[in-house]
Amino acid sequence: MGIFERLIDAFESGISEFVDGSENPDKAVKQVIADVQRELKDTVQKYNKTKTTESFANKKYQEALKISKEWADRARQALSQANRELAKHALAQKIKADEDAEGYKEVYESISEQVKSLKKQIELLKNKLNEAETKQSVLDVKSQAVGLMKEIAKSVVDLEKEDFDRFKRTEESAPKKTGKDISADNKVESQEKPADEILDIDAEIEKLMAELKDEDNNSDDEDI
Repeated sequence: MGIFERLIDAFESGISEFVDGSENPDKAVKQVIADVQRELKDTVQKYNKTKTTESFANKKYQEALKISKEWADRARQALSQANRELAKHALAQKIKADEDAEGYKEVYESISEQVKSLKKQIELLKNKLNEAETKQSVLDVKSQAVGLMKEIAKSVVDLEKEDFDRFKRTEESAPKKTGKDISADNKVESQEKPADEILDIDAEIEKLMAELKDEDNNSDDEDI
């Protein structure tokens, strides 16, 4: 796609919409900025040249008007002196000066319209350039945000991996128990009894001893 086609598409749809609809928005906005800058530079050069031509045409137009006025003054002076031949000659020169003035006027007005048109184009291009640069800034911020999120995600993954590796090293460095150690641990656990259970057993023993003592006392009474 040529520069003019790209600019027409971008201007008609809007810079933001044109860029967002591209396969590569970042590349598209940079291309639009380059195209607009190039077109703006060319338009400014045309404007400056046309403005110079406008000034020249206006100068020639004003000179023709001045010459026309001078010949008109000579014609009036000649008539005041009753010099008809000189008056006729002055009026002929005035007519020629008027024709020149009319020609320069047409050229001047035509060039002035071109100057106005180019000035509008420059303003439009400046606005579009500003719009494109703003869009690029937005894309840059989004790109930086995405990059930051990726870095944060990578840091989290690295920390989790580091914790896992530390746990794995700790587990590997701990002494492994053999079947005998496990059996011994189970045996110790089975021999150990809770304190409450021990107290209950002592109370039961005391109860049984009391009962036996009562039986002995009852037996002695019967013998008597």
